[in-house]
Formats: sequence, C-alpha cells, structure tokens
Amino acid sequence: LPVPLSADRVCRKALETQSLTLGNGNLFAVPGDDSSCTDLRRSLRLCFMWEDDRRLVEGIDRLAVVIESLLGGQQRCLLV
Repeated sequence: LPVPLSADRVCRKALETQSLTLGNGNLFAVPGDDSSCTDLRRSLRLCFMWEDDRRLVEGIDRLAVVIESLLGGQQRCLLV
C-alpha cells in the first residue's frame, strides 16, 4: 500500500464502509522471522482461489473505493 496507509487501517475501513473482509499482511507473518525484507504493515493478501471472476472484480473495485477515500482521491491506479 502507498504511504501513508497501513493494512490495519485499510482493513478496518473496508469492513466498515464496504462490508469487505481482507487479511492484512501481519496475519501472514511468521513469528520471530526477521529475515523478510517486506514491510507487512502495508501489505494486503487477497484470496481469489475460491471466488468467481465477477465477485473478485467487484471486491477489487470496492477495495479501490476504500483506498481512494483514505488517500483523499489522490491516486486512481493502485492495483496492478
């Protein structure tokens, strides 16, 4: 996620405003593993294995609304 967003903040806002449940990166960290160079506090994990294409696209669109609202509409293309 772009600065200044945190995964916790995006997940809370997504649930509150879009009824969208996300897993933030910290949920997937291995306790005590400091070898990762990734900052999981700004990472999200999306599970798409069990969702059909339409629901996945809808979820990504709803996530974009959340992120844009938190950024004040500064960025449009956040997910590639």
